[in-house]
Amino acid sequence: MPVTYTVLRGRIKKRRFDPAYFFYGDNQFLIDELVQTITSAIVTPEFVSFDRSILHGDEITPEGILNAVETPPMASAKRVVVLSGVHKLSEKMRGILLDYLEHPAPTTLLIVTAPKVKTNKGFYRKLTLRTTPVRLSNLNERDAVVWIRERVSSLGWSIDSEGARMLYNSIGSDQSYLANEIDKLTICAGEKTKITAGDVAAVAGKSRANSIFDLTDAIGRLDCHQSIALVNNLLAWGQRPSHILALILRHMLILLSLKCLKKRNASQAEMCRRFNLMPYYLGGYLRQSAMFTETVLRKRIRLIQLTEARLKSSHSAKTFELESLIYEMCMEDINQHDQG
Repeated sequence: MPVTYTVLRGRIKKRRFDPAYFFYGDNQFLIDELVQTITSAIVTPEFVSFDRSILHGDEITPEGILNAVETPPMASAKRVVVLSGVHKLSEKMRGILLDYLEHPAPTTLLIVTAPKVKTNKGFYRKLTLRTTPVRLSNLNERDAVVWIRERVSSLGWSIDSEGARMLYNSIGSDQSYLANEIDKLTICAGEKTKITAGDVAAVAGKSRANSIFDLTDAIGRLDCHQSIALVNNLLAWGQRPSHILALILRHMLILLSLKCLKKRNASQAEMCRRFNLMPYYLGGYLRQSAMFTETVLRKRIRLIQLTEARLKSSHSAKTFELESLIYEMCMEDINQHDQG
């Protein structure tokens, strides 16, 4: 029988790990999160590039998978090997995987992942019998409330059950939206360390369109009106102008760096590791990075830095400075839109 998400999280906290896991289902966010949680619990941070391997079902060779699972860790409790897209394995590779799982290496923890599949027959039935299977779909309310409270706690705040339940009822079970709302709640909490139901009511009822992604998307569309509206919403929620600038600057630096990494054919695993991103979010960053040229991104970074200097050294209206920045960034896009 598959292990539930909640049961697995409890085992991870107690540092009880099995030799191999099979994560499958339509909740890619939870799959990525659990992979990262297990990796963080087992692999020494400084040795992630040595003691963790990420393989892909449509690319792996027999030699590649056997070398990955049989290589001992360099400096961690165990070596973690992630084989994503197991549904894309050839028949030969499926046989090799099943044979390995008969006697898995004691120094390796293997995680195989797939989208929603039928596990009652054939290859997947054998796979579930030789691994610890975990079916990951949308969380029910009880498990979602636990997830919300744990995520808030991991960021250094706390939230009671009432506030977590209100957030779930306001946003739904999609963890990507919930994570975004939690980030906004912690920003708006300011010096407070506890998030209340009142805080949730004040923030979660707002439009989901007020994330940093939506702001940069609006700028990319040359939609100055929408971009300025989003900035004003963030200010109205109590976010400091300097913090908004820092968010935009960090975002632009990541987008520029991703363009450089793409040029040298860096793997997605390296991109995630470089910026501490979950794979779930990487697609959004790559999509936005492709929207802008390097010239535009470098000029935007310079504009943000100049705006930051003016905010620190002058008594001009901070809202005006931010609105002016958005206008200038949109104008830069217009002027540079056709440049490579």
